[in-house]
Amino acid sequence: MFEPIYIAVKNLTRLIRVSAVPAGIILTFHQTTGDPYLDAGTGSIVIQALIGVLAGALVLLKIYWNKVKDFFKGLSSGRKKRGDLQE
Repeated sequence: MFEPIYIAVKNLTRLIRVSAVPAGIILTFHQTTGDPYLDAGTGSIVIQALIGVLAGALVLLKIYWNKVKDFFKGLSSGRKKRGDLQE
């Protein structure tokens, strides 16, 4: 009963998928007549993004600080046990 509807929807989704990808690529790389322009606020947005990445990395480091510390303690204690380090 629903077989013709299923086939029609399947063909429609295939058509959309096949035509949307090339259309998206063409629209993405289509060059307009104007030259590229960086607004004065662009630098501020880039700086804010960099500060955000730095803040996120610091928070991540704070969250996992004990694991990082234990990892490096394990490396140094492993060397001492094997006698690699001269005391």
